[in-house]
Amino acid sequence: MARAVEAGLLDAGEILDGIIAVFPQSRSNVVHRVERNGVPVAYVKQRGASSLLDGDDVVLNERSVLTALVRLECIPSALPVDGGNAVWVQAMPGRPLAEIPCGSAAFDGACRGLAQSLVQLHTWSVDGPAAELPRAAEPWALRPGNLPPSMAGSPPGSAFSAVLELARDPEVRAALGHAAAGWTRTAWIHGDVSANNVIIHGDKASLVDLEGAGLGCPDWDLATAVSTLRGLGGTGTEFLTEYWRLGGPARLDDAMLTVRALQTAWQLAALGSQPGGRAADGAQQLEAARRHAASFLATHGGR
Repeated sequence: MARAVEAGLLDAGEILDGIIAVFPQSRSNVVHRVERNGVPVAYVKQRGASSLLDGDDVVLNERSVLTALVRLECIPSALPVDGGNAVWVQAMPGRPLAEIPCGSAAFDGACRGLAQSLVQLHTWSVDGPAAELPRAAEPWALRPGNLPPSMAGSPPGSAFSAVLELARDPEVRAALGHAAAGWTRTAWIHGDVSANNVIIHGDKASLVDLEGAGLGCPDWDLATAVSTLRGLGGTGTEFLTEYWRLGGPARLDDAMLTVRALQTAWQLAALGSQPGGRAADGAQQLEAARRHAASFLATHGGR
């Protein structure tokens, strides 16, 4: 907070008077929401246990992405706070996609807004040598034989081990291998288009939480966005129609959807290990991975 006061972002008197409040957020990394009179003004992110264990500097990566994409309107701005081991990010107006009722006109508009924002991101100019630009985090399911340290040591019989066992299934491995072979770093991608990382304001969609963003394969964003919309009760048709109408470069296939389902199953296993977890949802994602892998093999003849 002292650094934000020094930068002129916050007023010391407002902090003392209780006008400024700080709330922890439920995220994989350490994130706090800063509010002024109940209105979010900033989010502050620090590295969490998993990123420290895996050696991922999510703070540096997000800061680098926000700097490189400073002129892109659908993402927040980095705030001028010398946070050292933290990144301060502008709070975007609106509410998360997760709060928009499926089947409403607002939801259809949100789908179109998300498509527009992803096309803007995926077609944004890649200026400078690719080696000097941030690289999007590659999904672990593309390389299940080379897991990050934070995923090691899953207890036998646990929801975690069930995910890893399915990743070794021959049909699923074939789909994962195809997705891995097609992974490119030709475009800017978000990397985690979840329902809480899309902020809807009117007919506009902002993409937030860019710790895993960078150069990557836009097919991954498309598979994640469609899976997110289907998880909210939608079909993804409105989104896909608008995305491709605007010339979005990504394509949707069952191989990448298999990757997405496995990633989600792992995330839900982590939630299910806590009181009141959602193990049933994890089982649904495992079934989705099997279904997409079988569909991939039927389409590609086992190649």
